[in-house]
Amino acid sequence: MAKKKEMGPRRQGREMAMKMLYQAVVGKQELEAASESFPEFQRAPDQVRKFAMELARGVLEHGKELDSKIEEALNKWKFDRLAVIDIQLMRVALFEILYSADIPANVAIDEAIELAKVYSGTPSAKFVNGVLGTLAQKYAPEKFQQKKPKGE
Repeated sequence: MAKKKEMGPRRQGREMAMKMLYQAVVGKQELEAASESFPEFQRAPDQVRKFAMELARGVLEHGKELDSKIEEALNKWKFDRLAVIDIQLMRVALFEILYSADIPANVAIDEAIELAKVYSGTPSAKFVNGVLGTLAQKYAPEKFQQKKPKGE
């Protein structure tokens, strides 16, 4: 039986950021309140918590821009019809594509696809891949040439 690969701190941070953003949206909470009431966040190593908060704060700071770009890439879909969890993981990935200089587009997209498979299923993962791939090609084509950073 194959061992399950342990998640690295960045993947954990991405997942935690997505979950906190989801909790903030669904629970109509501020990010700090969502993180304080989130036991998984409280137990996580400092490196993971720091990365998760960096991502979540960045998503909130650039939320209107991220949502506008996601909406522009939707083909025959309306933004308000998307699953809240899919929106959060696309926001996190798109924030990394646009604002994290050290993260290649392929890494951000692959991470979002893997999270979508876990939390939404394969059809959502394919949808997320299409939306993020379109946006990365349009807004950050140079990031497809980047090398994967150590620790990814």
